[in-house]
Parts: sequence; C-alpha cells; structure tokens
Amino acid sequence: MHQTKSCPAIIAISLLLLSVSAATAAPQISIFTDREVYQAGDTIEVSLSGTNEGPDISVDVYIGLLTPGGDLFTLGGLEWSQGIVPWIVGIQVPSGFSLAQTPFFWFDLPCEMPPINVPGEFSFLAGVTRVGTLDFVSEIVDATFEVIESPPLEVFVDGINGSNSNDGSEDAPWQTITYALNSVQGWEIAPVMIYVAAGEYSNFEEFPLMMESWVFLIGEGASCTILRSSGFLPPRVITCEDVSGVIIEGFTIRDGFSGGYEYWGGGGIFCSSSSVIIRDNIITGNEALYCGGYGEGGGILICRGSSAVLSRNLIVENTAYGGGGICCYGASPTIVSNIIGWNEDRYLMSGGGGICCLDGASPKILNNAIVSNVGGGISCTFESSPEIINNTIAGNVADYYGSGISCGDAQRPSNPVIRDCIIWNDGDDIYNCTASFCCIQDSIEGEGNIHDDPMFVPGPPGIYYLHADSPCIDAGSRSVEDAGLSGTTTRRDGIPDTGTVDMGCHYPIP
Repeated sequence: MHQTKSCPAIIAISLLLLSVSAATAAPQISIFTDREVYQAGDTIEVSLSGTNEGPDISVDVYIGLLTPGGDLFTLGGLEWSQGIVPWIVGIQVPSGFSLAQTPFFWFDLPCEMPPINVPGEFSFLAGVTRVGTLDFVSEIVDATFEVIESPPLEVFVDGINGSNSNDGSEDAPWQTITYALNSVQGWEIAPVMIYVAAGEYSNFEEFPLMMESWVFLIGEGASCTILRSSGFLPPRVITCEDVSGVIIEGFTIRDGFSGGYEYWGGGGIFCSSSSVIIRDNIITGNEALYCGGYGEGGGILICRGSSAVLSRNLIVENTAYGGGGICCYGASPTIVSNIIGWNEDRYLMSGGGGICCLDGASPKILNNAIVSNVGGGISCTFESSPEIINNTIAGNVADYYGSGISCGDAQRPSNPVIRDCIIWNDGDDIYNCTASFCCIQDSIEGEGNIHDDPMFVPGPPGIYYLHADSPCIDAGSRSVEDAGLSGTTTRRDGIPDTGTVDMGCHYPIP
C-alpha cells in the first residue's frame, strides 16, 4: 500500500500552486521521482513543484500512474483507483505562487495499490484542469522510472529437522510446506523460492497445498521429496487457482483424490485460471472420481484460462473418468518431454487414458512417450485441436475406438494436427482423424506416412528407443533444428539426431 508522510491538509495547501503552461501565464506543475531505477525493497519518493505566473485561478489537481501494460490509475484523496478522478478539487492558486520541489508521496516496493509490482517502465503523471472539467490548463507532465526484478527470496522447509517457530532460513528451516506458503508473498519483481528438503510430507500438511502467485516450490528431487495426501478420501495434493508465475519442481505427488461437485478433478494437481510450470516431478497414484459427470484429470487437470507448461514429468498410474494422466479442459497447455503411461480412464474406457482434450482445448503435445494407458493414448472431443508432434504413442488400449488417438463427437468435431509421431501397437491406432509423416501400424493414408515396424529397442520403462536401422530415422517432416530437438536422440546407442528429424519421442543423450 502507498504511504503518505504528510497530512492531507499540508498536502492540499502546498499543492494548490501546481500547474501549467508558462506561455499562457497559467499554473505550471512538475513531478519527480528520486531515482530512475527501483527494485523490490526500495522506496519510491515522489516530489512535486509548481508556479503560477498568471492571475488567481481555481483548479482541480490530477495525479496519475501509467503502468507498463497501459493501465491508468489516479489518486482521489488518499485512494488510488482505475479511472480519471481528481486528487484535489477546487484549489485556489494565487497569482505569483511558487512551490519548490517537495516530496509528497512514498511507496514501498512491491506496491499493490497503485500497482507497482511488475517489471517494466512506469510513469507518474501530474496535471491541472479548470474546476469540474477535464480542460487542462497545464501540460500533463510525467516522471518516468523503471522497475527491475530482484533476486528471489529464498526460504527453506525441512520436515524432519525444521520447526514452524523458526525463521525459514537455511539454518533454521520451517517444518511444513503449508506454513511456508502461508508465510510468504511473491511478486513478479520479487518471486519467492521455497526449497523443500528430502522426506515425506503428509501428516503435518494441510492438503490441498494452495499455491500463491510468484512462488517457486522446489523439492530436493522427485525420488526423495514426496507429497502424499492421506486419510479416507484424501484431498487433492496441490491447487493452483487464480495464480501467476508458479513453479512446481522436484517432487513425487501422489495419492491425491478429487471427487464430487466442489472438487471435480485433478487428483494430483488442479490448475484453473493460472500460469504454472510443472517440471521434473513424479505424479502417480492420484484419482479423480466420477460424480455427476465430473472426474477428469487423475494426475493433472488444466482448466480454461490456464497457461501451463508440463515438462520432463513421469505421470503414471493415475485414474479418472476422462484423462487418467492429464485432462485439458478448454485449456492450451504445452505438454513436452514427459512419460505418460499406465494411467487409466474409466469412462467407457475410451476417454483418454493418457491425455484427454475436451471443450475446445488446443494443447501442444510435443515429444512425449504416451504408452500403456488404459482408455487410449490421447482423446480429442468437443472441438479440441491439439498439436500432436514427435510423440511415441504405443501399447495403449481402449474398449471402443482410437486406442492410440481418437477424435469422437460428430456434432462438435475435433481437428488435431498429428505429425512426426510413432503410433504403434495400439490396436485401433487412429480414429476419425488424419496424420502425416507418422509411422502408424494401421494403414492410415497421409503424406509421408509409413507402416513399417519401427524396430523398438528395450529401454527403461516408458522409453522406446529405436534401432539404428529403424525406418523412422530421418523420416520426419522437418529438420531437427526446426523441431527444437538438437542434442537429443531416438536411439539406444545415443547417436544424436541430425538432419531430418526422426519420427517419435526424443530423449536426452545417455
């Protein structure tokens, strides 16, 4: 919140001189900041000066703030709001009045109102009008300044050695993630990093963990930092609702449950109207229960209005009634370089055991291994148009149609882009959609499609390497560079992909 270190009466008396255009002998006002660049923790000091070389005049005084996004906030009395309102109304400015540069306002950063809480260029504005009008008798003057990002604040959680009576430092960590999330506030110019030590976080936590904007939740590693929901019908593990700039990294997220009308999906992670990065996690054993038509996204549910990036996660053995692994409900996340396998969709066993795209969803599904899911690999319904590129979609099963990729609902058809993929051993590999430059076991026509054995080589679970003689090598639609896959491989021998991109999922060089 802004701070005013002069009382309103003093401000009004000394301020009355402000304004304008010396050429017409009208009041003139000027506005200043004490510096040109600020970051979190700084205090902005705003000063004003003014003269009146003309006759006595009665004026309204306006003070404004223009944000980097182009929004205008003005100060009315002592309250900031959007819109154009005068700061001081009907001030009589005597002829010959002069006010030297004088500080009037102080704002500690980050500031919520006026909103000085994002990086970028801001401007304080000042001007004077005739009373009751927007007829400016002075030029509108400005003081431009820049706000830059600060290094993130670092706090620490240790479920074994910490205590919530500590200060959250590395030497005196807190015990629970719940306490840490309730104790910090992140901003775009000053994010907060919560480092979580290895261990299982369950009994002392309050699930779901409610993420806050500009908070990065960083575990010590997915294999050793475990968020486990517990109890009879345990709640989901993490909720991201109306938040921005969130990162969730380095955890096993397991055993969450979401059912009923209030919590209708996302047993592991639920995202609604949020921007979130979810990376390097194991998301397993979560469930979204069917209730009144709901229950999507056993592992993760990404809802409309969310901008999410899901990368390098292992999303396995989750269950739902639509999107056992991931459900994109009217949302367009980027799903890249994940292993999505052994999940189950229970809705007619064909609603997307791996990924369900519905209600206009258009995610980018890039370079994933989508394997051994029950209910199909990817389901596209209700005008969904995902980009499905460079994925290996193999060994998925469904009771009805499209074990690999299905596009149902003739009334609201979907139109995915399917390219450079391997779609193999899924029974009915593709239903009601087209593909190009793909290796498909079924004889699906399309430019560049082949139907030869891709020659998989056994690797770790979920990884389908290619033999050096695979027909999928150098058979894609574009270059490796254009695909953004330089420095990766499809082959068990680790030879990097070069030239024309290989079909299928690419992996880090062993």
